[in-house]
Amino acid sequence: MKFRSKALWQYLNDTGALQGSQEDIERAKRNYRREYKRKWRQDKVIKPIELRPGFTAREYKELKIAAKMVGLTPTIFIKQSALASAGVGKAIPEKAKLLSVLQLVSMVSIAVFKAKHGRATDIQTVASSIEQAEKILLEYLKD
Repeated sequence: MKFRSKALWQYLNDTGALQGSQEDIERAKRNYRREYKRKWRQDKVIKPIELRPGFTAREYKELKIAAKMVGLTPTIFIKQSALASAGVGKAIPEKAKLLSVLQLVSMVSIAVFKAKHGRATDIQTVASSIEQAEKILLEYLKD
């Protein structure tokens, strides 16, 4: 019997499958292939590096509040913050500010739609909404 792989032949020889029937050899080949694939996957998996920063109770409380404000768990918040400060990841958005800008833009959009269809709109309200949205975005982008 010919074998393409010396490792397969060695495995079959070590398990004693070469002295067995053709069925034993096939079963041992399947087992070898299964083990080979498992070891290959384990070797190719990128093992994450684990860091364990320590925080005082006060620091943790502040981190927990900040994470809750953006809708993340403290662990994910800390990871994203660290990566963003290193320039690798994205900065964590402040949802409240972005939602207020979205609301103002929606109000302007509705006012423009009304004006387009001949309904009365207060231009001063539209202008103040645009200015307010611009101000919030400029403050947000400065940080």
